[in-house]
Amino acid sequence: MTGPPTTILLEPPRACPEAELPWVRSFIAACRFTFATQGDLGGAPVVESPHEYCPRRSLDASSRVDFDRFAELIERHGYRGRFLNVVYRYLDGPGDDGSSWRYWISDAYFPPAARGMINRASNSLAPMRLPRAKSEVAHVNQQLYLDNFAPEARDA
Repeated sequence: MTGPPTTILLEPPRACPEAELPWVRSFIAACRFTFATQGDLGGAPVVESPHEYCPRRSLDASSRVDFDRFAELIERHGYRGRFLNVVYRYLDGPGDDGSSWRYWISDAYFPPAARGMINRASNSLAPMRLPRAKSEVAHVNQQLYLDNFAPEARDA
């Protein structure tokens, strides 16, 4: 029996840089995050992978500048993880309530220049785990697994 889908870490998690936290907190507070639903057309909540999203198009012009800045922060300081068959770059940061959240960009579905959506999941609700076997990351980057999670295997 399999459980809900989890994010498989491809790199060690990293938090938002301290110097950026005040700005990130104000940006997050200004975003209107929406709880994701199946197909997001009024369907049932995505219970197996609860998360929220903030579409860039829902923001005014000045907030879109901040959206782009946050997207760049995720790209520059984030870590890679695989959810289902898609690799995303994640960044741990504060939520609007002070709790810890994991943020990522849906760049698998939108061209990088468009940066259509920022997603987030509560670190207390959305599971993450280390790869159970090298085969779980083989299609992404075998060396990444060896460097980050199995240093003893490099000498084998």
